[in-house]
Parts: sequence; C-alpha cells; structure tokens
Amino acid sequence: MAGNPPGTTCSDKLGPNWVDAGTTCRSRCSRPGPGGTSPDAECQEPEHGGYLWETATGEWVFSEFPRPTTDLKPPGPRIQMSIKIDEKNLAVGKARYTGAKHLNKYIAIHPGGPGNAGTPIIHCNIEFRIEVNGRPVPMTERRVRYWGIKFAPGATVANGGKWEVDRAAGAVPVGDAPSAEDAPGMNFTTRPSGSTGDMHEFLAGTSRYGGFYYQEVTMYDPDGTARVMVYNLGRLDAKQFADAIRRIGSGADRHACLFEGELTEDSKDSDSGILTDIPDNAKRKKIPSK
Repeated sequence: MAGNPPGTTCSDKLGPNWVDAGTTCRSRCSRPGPGGTSPDAECQEPEHGGYLWETATGEWVFSEFPRPTTDLKPPGPRIQMSIKIDEKNLAVGKARYTGAKHLNKYIAIHPGGPGNAGTPIIHCNIEFRIEVNGRPVPMTERRVRYWGIKFAPGATVANGGKWEVDRAAGAVPVGDAPSAEDAPGMNFTTRPSGSTGDMHEFLAGTSRYGGFYYQEVTMYDPDGTARVMVYNLGRLDAKQFADAIRRIGSGADRHACLFEGELTEDSKDSDSGILTDIPDNAKRKKIPSK
C-alpha cells in the first residue's frame, strides 16, 4: 500500500488465511531482496549508477563500487621496451671517442693512428629504454661477440659486392659496460689491404625484466669508404634474456649466432648507406689520406 515501508503487509490471522482487515492481501509476504536469479546476485541501481551486493555477514550494501573480487591475482609490472637506431650521434665525448673528430653520425676519426693519419671508427647509434610501471630502469647487462666479414673476389663496400660472415674461426667475445646509449663499431688501427669488416651480436638489458638483441655489420674499404647496418633487432623477455646471457657466457655456439637470422633486406633495421666521407675529405686534404 502507498506510504507503507517495504516488508510484511499481512500481520494478523483472520480465519484460515493471513489477512489484514480492510486489505485484499490473500497470503503472507516475505521481505523483498535484490533483483537477479540468485540470492547473491548483484544489481545496478539505474538512478544512482551504484551496486547492491551482499557482504560476507549476510548484510546487503548499496555502493558506487561493485562487489570486491578476492580471487584475482595482483597485476604484474607493466614493462615497456623501446629502441631508437641512428636518430642522433651518441658517440660524441664518450669513452674511446673522446677527442675524436666526427665526420657524421657514423664516422669518427680518433687522433693519432698510423702515420698520424688518425684512426677511423665506424659505428652505429643505439638508444635503449626499459620502463617498468612508467619508470625507467637502468641497463645492468651487456654482452658482445663478433665474427669477421669475408668479401667475394672483386667485391668492395663501394661497389656493393657480395660478402658473408666468416664463422669458421668462431666468435670472439668482448667485454663492455652496460649503458642505455651505445655507439658500437669497429676501429681500423691499420689500413687494410682489401675490403674488410665485422659482424657483432649484442645483448643489452636487465636480467629482471629482459632486454634487446641485435646484430651490427661494419665494413670498410682501404680508401675509407664505409658502411654500417643493423639486423635482426628483437626484444627478449626476462627468461629469454637470462638464457641468452647464460649461453653467451658459456662459450657455446661459437660458430652460430644466439638467435640465427638471415642478413637480408627484410631483416635489416638500419643502414647508413655507402659512406664516402673519408675519401672525399682526403681528396680535399681535410684529413690525411695515409
């Protein structure tokens, strides 16, 4: 009846049935509960956008929040990895590049060298970033090893001739400090008699969250024509990264890469193109030719 609170309407027993005098109630009512198909069903109150749910003690609560869920696992860390290749010269003023003259973002000439002509260093530029829940974390691991490059007869960097990685001698490991910015490359302390180069494979990251893998190819002609390329860049989760660190530290797979991939146009992530800065500057006598 209008104006009455919800609950039992019939309170007296008149004759064989439960009936209140002056009403048309024919049977006893039970207390209303939430809508739904089961006693613990949860319903949303349209007007207020809230929720009605039953507590562990059997009380019904109206709240703006749904019933708490206790069977979900707490969320794990949100890990984001990014890498930038050759966006800027990361070698300036760093380590072995201190005091070097930079012809472009790929070529540095270190003072001294054979005949005081300077030592060319051909390099790429890699910037790593790992964020956990929006905060950057430092790199704690870096591993490097390399193989030589063999050119086919008559092939050079300048003419784009054929070349391949020389795996017969096995990989040579090189130690290095971890860093979020890297300018890996090859020093030419002596002038080669023919076209030459190296293929490096790199691991960089953190054992807790994972990291990156990539291969860098640097090539050099006797006159200084050069080229640097990055291949097979990949992101590794913590388990993959830990396994790669273990394998490279054990000396296993000396004749194969940790993550084998063809060095093709499809697997190439960056390419400097053919760099003629050294021979061009030598012709203009800005740097010695020998």
